[in-house]
Amino acid sequence: MVSNKKFKVMKFPNKQQLRQAIMTMKAIDHRLRSRILISLDNKPKSVTELYVELRIDQSVASQHLGILRELSIVNTERMGKHIIYTVNESKIATIHEILKKVTHVAVEQDI
Repeated sequence: MVSNKKFKVMKFPNKQQLRQAIMTMKAIDHRLRSRILISLDNKPKSVTELYVELRIDQSVASQHLGILRELSIVNTERMGKHIIYTVNESKIATIHEILKKVTHVAVEQDI
């Protein structure tokens, strides 16, 4: 019996994409950085708004935002003398797609 199911061919991510996804997930996995991203998901904020809201030192907030910015997880925009941070939705969507592909291949290969 032949099945009429159509299979979607998913191209497995290359090593660079996987490396980038892993670095991004490691960055997000940090408790404070995940709190920063959750806060930024509600609305764009400056470092000052973040450190006041999260009750952390400004230097700590800046350090973790720097890591998120370096990995393009957050975007920045200058507004006067303040830098406003937002979540890079396209980066998160790309990582999500890579995870779906890796998971799909792992399930198919029973890894």
